[in-house]
Amino acid sequence: APICLVAGLNVALAQGPAADPSKAPPPAPPPIKFTADECGVWDREKAFAQTIEKKDRAAFEAMLHPSAVFSAATPGQLRGRAEILESWAPLLDGKDLVLRWH
Repeated sequence: APICLVAGLNVALAQGPAADPSKAPPPAPPPIKFTADECGVWDREKAFAQTIEKKDRAAFEAMLHPSAVFSAATPGQLRGRAEILESWAPLLDGKDLVLRWH
């Protein structure tokens, strides 16, 4: 079974005018192990993000269910593949904004 690991990130912040160099930052937490199903969801999310980054309209469209809803919890929700494609066209065309997420 595939193993998907996500490492934590520790950031030491100075408290006061200068950090005490004699104090080491706390150790990083152990990696989180995810199930194969959880890794599958993450892999699909990465593939979706790549369709935007590569401006691959056909691949983006193929990932959308015909009845998909984007921003479902907001008043400006997008309903259906056609409406989502129309709204996301500037991202896919790269005209207004370049969007990347990881």
